[in-house]
Amino acid sequence: MAVKKSAKPQQLSKVKKKKQSAPDLYVVKSGDTLSEIGAHYGIDYHDIKRWNGLKSDLIFPGQKLKMKKVLDKTSAKKDSYTVKPGDTLSEIAAQHGTTTASLVKKNGIKNPNKIYPGQKIKF
Repeated sequence: MAVKKSAKPQQLSKVKKKKQSAPDLYVVKSGDTLSEIGAHYGIDYHDIKRWNGLKSDLIFPGQKLKMKKVLDKTSAKKDSYTVKPGDTLSEIAAQHGTTTASLVKKNGIKNPNKIYPGQKIKF
């Protein structure tokens, strides 16, 4: 399952709303913070930093941030996935249309918080 790229980057509304699904790309506005952006979309700001290769929490107006980890098209069509550094089981599950619990059961994973680069995950 390939992740569809959005045509336009979205910007964060200061109005309090329910958490929205994250766009593929977000354009930073003046006053935005990574933690505020993450909270708005229900994403840990550490993930946003990792997906964008950020070393610090400093962001700038106009900066474009990837808001989802995108798997390459070939891995999305397979019946297994090889874990890469920074992957989480919940991300892998979500991007392959399944649940963390299902992957834990199918792969005999004792601790879903401990997966390792190179590990094969079956769907």
